[in-house]
Amino acid sequence: MEPILKGRNLTKRYGKVTALDNCDFDLMPGEILAVIGDNGAGKSTLIKAVSGAVVPDAGTVTLEGKEVRFHSPIEARAAGIETVYQTLAMSPALSIADNMFMGRELRKPDPQTPARLIVGVGVGFFSRGRVVGVGFLRQPLVEQLGGNGLWAGVY
Repeated sequence: MEPILKGRNLTKRYGKVTALDNCDFDLMPGEILAVIGDNGAGKSTLIKAVSGAVVPDAGTVTLEGKEVRFHSPIEARAAGIETVYQTLAMSPALSIADNMFMGRELRKPDPQTPARLIVGVGVGFFSRGRVVGVGFLRQPLVEQLGGNGLWAGVY
C-alpha cells in the first residue's frame, strides 16, 4: 500500500534559522498521523509546508502519487488538504454553520447547504444555533468542523 501523502527532505529556513531540516513522513490511507515534538521542533512549519501556508526551500510533497507544490492554502484546499489550527477563531454572533464556512460562503444557492452537510456528521441538531449558545466544551468541535476536513481528500 502506498502513502496517500508523503514528504521527503522537507527543509525550511528563515535566515540563519533552520525551522525544518530534511523532514520525511508517510501518511497511509485511513491513518491518523500525530506530529509531536518540543517547542521549536518544526511541527507548525511542517504543517504549514504541507498545507501551502509556506513554501519549503527544499524537498518534495507527494499527494496520491503525484508531486505537488502548493504556493497558498487555497491551492492545497483545492487538492484536498486543509489545516485546522488549534486557536479558536469564531464569531459568537454567527450560527455554527456560518462559522464553519466563513471565508468559503456559497455565492449561489446549492442543495448541499452547510446545514445539510452537517446533519450527515451527526451535529445538525445545533448547526443553526449561535456559537454563543454552544457550551465551551463543544466549541472546539465547531472549530474543527470549520476546517473543512470533512470534505478534504486527506483527513
